[in-house]
Amino acid sequence: MSDCPYYKRDYKTCALTGTGQDGYHKDNYCLSGSSWRNCANYQNANRSDKINKKERSNPDLWFNV
Repeated sequence: MSDCPYYKRDYKTCALTGTGQDGYHKDNYCLSGSSWRNCANYQNANRSDKINKKERSNPDLWFNV
């Protein structure tokens, strides 16, 4: 399974927004392969946040710090 790079498993929150992710959103965006790319939290985030707030490697970034 390929979790969203911004999903905090322990707290069930999105690191990009700090909001809880549960039910449909968690199952369909946070824990379902590459569907996390379609999540509004991800699409609306700026590149700096995508780099600095990730919990795991993001394959969309040209480098992973």
